[in-house]
Amino acid sequence: MSFQNLVLYKKFKELFKSPLQGYGIFAVKFLFMKIVEYCEEYFEAFKKISYEWLLANNLLEKEDEVLLQNPSSFIKRGGRIYMLCFQESCVGTVSVEQVEPGCFEILKLGVLEKYRGRGFGKLLIAHALASAKSQGAKCVILHSNSKLQTAIELYESLGFQKISFTQGRYLTSDVKMELKFI
Repeated sequence: MSFQNLVLYKKFKELFKSPLQGYGIFAVKFLFMKIVEYCEEYFEAFKKISYEWLLANNLLEKEDEVLLQNPSSFIKRGGRIYMLCFQESCVGTVSVEQVEPGCFEILKLGVLEKYRGRGFGKLLIAHALASAKSQGAKCVILHSNSKLQTAIELYESLGFQKISFTQGRYLTSDVKMELKFI
């Protein structure tokens, strides 16, 4: 097992409290999944995943286009984009960037509809949190929309709490959440 897969295995075990003994369905899914840092070869997959959920929920706005059409500028500013690959296809993505010293923001969590419900979103968030923490995060925030109830429940299950809403960069957001590292 590669180092990256070992790290993912530990995250998976921690998140799902599953022993992953033998070759049960979760173990088999895990063996064919990896989270990688974005590079240009993932450009089309990144756009497809993001546009799918943004358009389905009528949440696409100008600020989304800035990131989706030029992810390399986001990365040059210090942001990170991660892609979840499953069975040779990219099926999920999440972005994270520092917004002020010690505070990071999670952006653009998305999993293709046909792959939802498998825990991939939870793994992507766990990966983004680990990334932020390794860069010195003391807290992580995110902005969402109340239409995205499943996502909000996911964030709450990982320890995020709703806080007083202040408008972020996205006009369609109406929920702000925060997770503080102790």
